[in-house]
Amino acid sequence: EVTAPCLLEVNKECEKSPIPKIEDYVRAQNTLVEIYNADDLDLDKTQIGITGSPTMVYKAFRPEFQKDSKEISENCSKQVLDLILKG
Repeated sequence: EVTAPCLLEVNKECEKSPIPKIEDYVRAQNTLVEIYNADDLDLDKTQIGITGSPTMVYKAFRPEFQKDSKEISENCSKQVLDLILKG
């Protein structure tokens, strides 16, 4: 649980998911997935999707990001400690 606003970063290394058991794979292949649309759910199409969205975009832009970086190759422990202490 987190309190909004929050930022969550996931590294590529976290993508590794466990290999499913063969019986779970077979069960998933034999499972019927039901798909519903607006008509099936008797929804007013003016209240859903793009038509029903109250969002209006007046201006869009791509922000410019600047990253400060420093390459550390020698005496790493001391340099990292110095960077942390500088804040």
